[in-house]
Amino acid sequence: MAQDKWVVFFHYNKPHSRRTGTHKWSVHFRGKCMMVSNISCLIPTHSKVNKIQPYVVMRGLAKEVAIENDTATIK
Repeated sequence: MAQDKWVVFFHYNKPHSRRTGTHKWSVHFRGKCMMVSNISCLIPTHSKVNKIQPYVVMRGLAKEVAIENDTATIK
């Protein structure tokens, strides 16, 4: 049976934000890391605390992540 939802997580990316001079988020979905300026999250999420950086990430289960105009829409 094919899985219809996959784990998605996102966090603020301070090193990339400093390099580009604008705020950037890292969105991780299905083995890809996507850098975006905005996130529209349409799914339930929860925080996860790590012992190493990134210390806090937001996680949830998503069917898809679409990138348009530097905004990730998580569905």
